[in-house]
Amino acid sequence: MADDLRDTESSRSDDGRGDLDNAAAQEEIERGLGQDGDADELVEMHDDQDGSARPQDQEQELGSVHYGTQVRNPQAEEQQAFLRQNAAAQRQERAQAQEATEQQTLSQIENAEIENNLDTGADSFESSGGNDGADELSLQSEPSAVELPEVPLSTNDTNALRGDREDAGPATDDSLQPDFVPPAQEAPSAESAVVEDDLEEDDELLLDDEIDTEDEIEVEEPKVADAPNLNAGDVSGAEDSAITLDLSASLNDLDGGSETLSITISGVPDGAVLSAGTNNGDGSWTLSPGQLSGLTLTPPEDFSGSIDLDIAATSREANGDTSTVNSGFTVDVTGVADGANLAVSDASGREDSAIALDIDTELLDGSENLSITIEGVPEGAVLSAGTDNGDGTWTLDVDQLEGLTITPAENFSGDIDLSVLVSTTDGDDSAVVMENLTVEVEGVADAPTLDASDASGNEDSAIALDIDAGLTDSSETLTVTISGVPDGASLSAGTDNGDGTWTLGSDQLDGLSITPPDDFSGSFDLGVTATSADGSDVATSTDSITVDVTGVADAPTLGVSDASGNEDSAIALDIDAGLTDSSETLTVTISGVPNGATLSAGTDNGDGTWTLGSDQLEGLTITPAEDFSGSFDLGVTATSSDGSDVSTSTGSITVDVDGVADAPTLDVSDASGNEDSAIALDIDAGLTDSSETLTVTISGVPDGATLSAGTDNG
Repeated sequence: MADDLRDTESSRSDDGRGDLDNAAAQEEIERGLGQDGDADELVEMHDDQDGSARPQDQEQELGSVHYGTQVRNPQAEEQQAFLRQNAAAQRQERAQAQEATEQQTLSQIENAEIENNLDTGADSFESSGGNDGADELSLQSEPSAVELPEVPLSTNDTNALRGDREDAGPATDDSLQPDFVPPAQEAPSAESAVVEDDLEEDDELLLDDEIDTEDEIEVEEPKVADAPNLNAGDVSGAEDSAITLDLSASLNDLDGGSETLSITISGVPDGAVLSAGTNNGDGSWTLSPGQLSGLTLTPPEDFSGSIDLDIAATSREANGDTSTVNSGFTVDVTGVADGANLAVSDASGREDSAIALDIDTELLDGSENLSITIEGVPEGAVLSAGTDNGDGTWTLDVDQLEGLTITPAENFSGDIDLSVLVSTTDGDDSAVVMENLTVEVEGVADAPTLDASDASGNEDSAIALDIDAGLTDSSETLTVTISGVPDGASLSAGTDNGDGTWTLGSDQLDGLSITPPDDFSGSFDLGVTATSADGSDVATSTDSITVDVTGVADAPTLGVSDASGNEDSAIALDIDAGLTDSSETLTVTISGVPNGATLSAGTDNGDGTWTLGSDQLEGLTITPAEDFSGSFDLGVTATSSDGSDVSTSTGSITVDVDGVADAPTLDVSDASGNEDSAIALDIDAGLTDSSETLTVTISGVPDGATLSAGTDNG
């Protein structure tokens, strides 16, 4: 048996038919208490205090039954029993007029079951099992739409009566009237009571009695999800900020079920984010109830205006039944002016000229409005675009900044300080960014006078330059720049800038000369620029000069050495000649070459001179005339040529020729003669070089023999 007296069935209809008045319910109960045992709807309850069956004639104390409360009266009075019996009889007559479509049997047993079969259009209550001999509690009702009152009928009988309720079938009467009566053959006992009431679909039935054995009657139907509590308030906040939402939701589980609660917020714009929950990717977010606390919405970047959102709170029973409450709320996003990027640069220009202004601005939030004001424009100065406000300020649109110029007042030079203000507005909010710039107006210099003439001179000599430059405005300063000066050339005055240019003052032009690079001949052009300056402004005049440099031959180098060699042999000549100016040409002339002698290179001029190039000196030899021995002198002249100009260097060489004896001719024949007689010798010897001397030596002369001529060498 169950220990608690609380198993209930509860359902509510939309029209609130279950709200019965407690007093009316009490009256119905008291009216229904009787003892007519012939009623069609019969509830019989007979238990001993120890839970065993008792004889029906055993006396028990009567327990009163009330909706919503339990009133115990162990000392029941006969008068009350009589009144209840009469009331029961009257209700029995009404019940007999109804068609009974279902019988509900309730027994006092430990495990009671309730089968509520509304699909067939009938309510049935059955009890199976129990103590042998126990009285049976039965209920019959006609199918109808049933609503139970909010105030429950209760009992402390813990013999559980349980079951499921189904939807009722078509009603044939306005009420379902369970009666609790004792058997017809018995007088009212202390434990018997008749209870009659119109059962509604949303009523809850609890039966209490005062017997010792605790029986429990329980009527259950499927849990229904109750509508949750939901509050959603409109909120507001600033653009680009997290805005706290005013949302709350909670369960309202009236039937004691195990409901869960989920929250869905829909209509979230692209780019907006919630501080908690799951983004479903379709503009909706799913949250748990706990995430509503401190929940914020950050609108899309730079968004201002209103965002309409919907929130749905859904409660869900364990059996899957759901109930959803929806609400809408608005998030007002107040625009915040973000200002603008502003970049300005100082400007400069010439007097009486339009000077470009470099002003660049861009909105940080493209949805805002922008205007530009330039302050500090001097009187007489004008801008190329915008509106002159007449007070030194001009108003412009952003598209007027492109190509904007300022033209200073006529003949003005100096500085103009301007202020640029960029104002942005977003709704009622505004922001201003300011930058300053300086316009430097430079004075205009007048062009100087300049006259320059061509110049000429000799190589390696200073050549005078004829340059005349002057100012037309004596308040200005004059400088002259000469460009195109060759490497190695130098001017007699001025500053070498190291890049081929020289800078001179006007006083350095008198007597100015240029010295070309060493050994240079030819021509080069000089550029002459005269510059007048008025403050930072300059004006220039330009001219050019051609400088012709006449070549001058430089003496070549020459080195010679005496030579010697054998007769009839080539004798090496040691001659070294070179140029000091590589732009020139070199020739070498050797004179004094004897008749019959020859050089190994060069050209024989036929007059005892030979001409050679510088490249023919290497390995040069002379071969003396045949059979010549002795010495002779050669003259050497090295000549360098630079155009028509020549320069020479000379030297001399002595050539010693050592004689070399030529083999003489010799012819001999055998001789014969008598003993002790002179025998003629046929010996013929002669010279091949008449400059030589010939001697003949006869050897092998026997001792005692003598020659007719010659010297006996002993």
